Amino acid sequence: GLFNPAFVEQDELEYLSIAKSLLDGSYDLMAGTNTRRTIVFPAFLAVLLKLFGGIYGAQIAISVVNALSAPLLVLIVERLSNARLPALLAGLALACWPPAVFFGNSLYSESLALPAFLLALCLCPTGNSNKDARLWQFAVSGLVLGITVHIRPMYLLFIPFLLAIII
Repeated sequence: GLFNPAFVEQDELEYLSIAKSLLDGSYDLMAGTNTRRTIVFPAFLAVLLKLFGGIYGAQIAISVVNALSAPLLVLIVERLSNARLPALLAGLALACWPPAVFFGNSLYSESLALPAFLLALCLCPTGNSNKDARLWQFAVSGLVLGITVHIRPMYLLFIPFLLAIII
């Protein structure tokens, strides 16, 4: 079937349940019954379930999206340090870090939130950008960060760090 809850944990099952209700039309945004989870990740999961016909295809697609995290981190570190080797080591460390490997093939919102957050960091302007380009880069980076917060509200905690990096 479309959903096989035998191999997922409780949080993943909750995301699957919301995604299923989005697919079958029973999700009621205004009812306030789903206040524990934001809607962006379950909606993303619902799209993947529909596109790939089930949980296994969706999980592979999520893994592919999450796999972008290491290269994005390489880009960020190289931009900040202007050094290739530390950037590659940071990307390798992230790719091999056990929690990143676990979340990278799970149905947790972290699997989408981390690459989204790293993308927001990548989109931040550099000191070399002209004034108009910088404004657009800040706007797009802020938009991506806003979406990230709707994927995983815990990323609100990272906003001060983003501001520190920008400064």
